[in-house]
Order: sequence, then C-alpha cells, then structure tokens
Amino acid sequence: MQTFSNKIADIQYDEELKIIRINYKGFAISDLFRQAVEKTFEIALENHCARWLITQEDFRGVSPNDTQWLTDTWSPQAVERFKEIGLNERRKTAIVKADNVFADYIARRVADDLQHEEENKIFDNEADALKWLLASEHK
Repeated sequence: MQTFSNKIADIQYDEELKIIRINYKGFAISDLFRQAVEKTFEIALENHCARWLITQEDFRGVSPNDTQWLTDTWSPQAVERFKEIGLNERRKTAIVKADNVFADYIARRVADDLQHEEENKIFDNEADALKWLLASEHK
C-alpha cells in the first residue's frame, strides 16, 4: 500500500477499493498542502486511479492562494497528465465535509470550481461518500 503523510495530510492508496484516501487535518500550510496535493497526484498516476476520497473532519482550511493554485494551475495540469498516460476516466472525488464552517465553505467553493474537470460531491459521512464513489466502479 502506497502512503504519504505530513503535518496536514495522510494519504494512502486503498488497493482493495482501488481509491485514494486523503485525510486533511489542521490548517493547511501552503508548502505542506501543495506537497500533499502533488503526492496524491503521483500516487494516482502510479495506480491509474481517478477515484479519490477526501475526509476533512479535522481540517481547518486552506489559504485563498492555495485554492486558486489548486483550481487554476494544478487541476488542469492533472487532467492533461491523466490523458498522457491513457487515463481518460474523469476524476471522481467524494468529500466528507469538515466540522468547521470555514473549511466547509472553502471545500464547497473549490468543489464548485472543479466541477468542469472532475465529478465531485460533498457528504456528511464516509459511508455515504464511499457508496457514491464506488457506484460507478470501472471493471
């Protein structure tokens, strides 16, 4: 199982479910947030995985500069890299919302901004998120 961890994120590839699990925690310091996003992408590329589960129950938010970087720079590049390796499946991301109103607002704004590049949905709990994420499993 491939894993990565830093102060603000724990990331693992779930070989059984064929998904990437990302757990954000605390307030995302810019360098650590970008490192976690890039590492998630590396694991996704290595495993040809377009289904991601993000849990952020303990997440406290990310800066506007980093959300802009995620939507304007990183995401379009990710779509192109997926195509380059033959992964034409649209990214599908299930997000378990934060218990923090600020972090929840940011997640909803970013999810809306990414709708043209990925299918995403925000959930109250992991069970519902997994059910949706795995519903269109590609065999």
